[in-house]
Amino acid sequence: MKRTEALIVALLVFANIFSVPAQAVELTTCGSGTQVNRLDPPLNPTGELGSGMFFGKIPLTGLKGSKYNETSAYATWDAWNPGNVGTLETYFLYASSDGGSTWSCARTYALSAKVDGMTSGVELQVILLANKGNTWARSQLVKVPPINPTLSICPPKTYEFDITYSEALKAFFMVMYPHRTSADPNSPNFAGLSQQYQFIKYSYEATVDNWKTKVIGRDSLGSKAFSLGEGIWIKPLDSNKPHTFRAIPTSSELSPVDTTKCSPFIRTLLPKAKKTDPCSISVLDPNCNQEIVAGENSDSAVPDASPLKTPTSSKSTITCAKGKLTKKVTAVKPLCPTGYKKK
Repeated sequence: MKRTEALIVALLVFANIFSVPAQAVELTTCGSGTQVNRLDPPLNPTGELGSGMFFGKIPLTGLKGSKYNETSAYATWDAWNPGNVGTLETYFLYASSDGGSTWSCARTYALSAKVDGMTSGVELQVILLANKGNTWARSQLVKVPPINPTLSICPPKTYEFDITYSEALKAFFMVMYPHRTSADPNSPNFAGLSQQYQFIKYSYEATVDNWKTKVIGRDSLGSKAFSLGEGIWIKPLDSNKPHTFRAIPTSSELSPVDTTKCSPFIRTLLPKAKKTDPCSISVLDPNCNQEIVAGENSDSAVPDASPLKTPTSSKSTITCAKGKLTKKVTAVKPLCPTGYKKK
């Protein structure tokens, strides 16, 4: 055998010995996978731990898996705290698209993570390991079904279609915001369960003549579809007429998802900036008019709840009569004495 051929054979043998399965490459985000160090996660999360590692008594709960997009898995889970056995809680989210033969992994210190490199159109498996010191915990295995190509989804009606008018720019600004306040894992607005909704895009339209004509919002690159949080400016069609706006769910980054049956979000607004109440900024603002009403010791009842004017120093005089007796009373708000009537 020639020297060159022998060298090629040796290189091929070396490459085969140290080759790594394609899906295991993702494990570099979690550790070496060799289990030489106690912090390295195992290659197979459903198998045994390495030397020096052991499972504690505190369970790891709340794992919820979903599709982030066609080739990524997403999951959220409950916080895990096994006590004072280490300095930092570390989570390792595993995902497999081949029934658990090979696993991809993402390391995080938060309560959610995304694992890329999945095969599209198949069922995924996700499982979570947690580590603190030498102590580990493992969650239940969760299966994530493939996205149904005929699935129709629409954004929750709790999403906010926000429109403001800028007096300085003489233009409307439109944007869609999700409702982010729900902390209930069973709520449709919970992030772990509504990932599909958050990928829906919207087109923005406006009219002043009941949709006989309309303007369609577009950005500087000509795009007419915008994700959550991506705003768009349009100029008023008529500075004196109210505008009707609609945000129409038009597409999704999850290509198999159908949004054609979704109702638009509709709002109406005049091209005028909202006036700010100076009292909401500070009651000491010179333009803040404080409400003054009759108190419990007032000499006369106030017939309605409208604010009273601030007293001035001007005085007036009235004449009061009681039988043949008369009296003149001079004051800022003159009132007749008891038993007397104003003439």
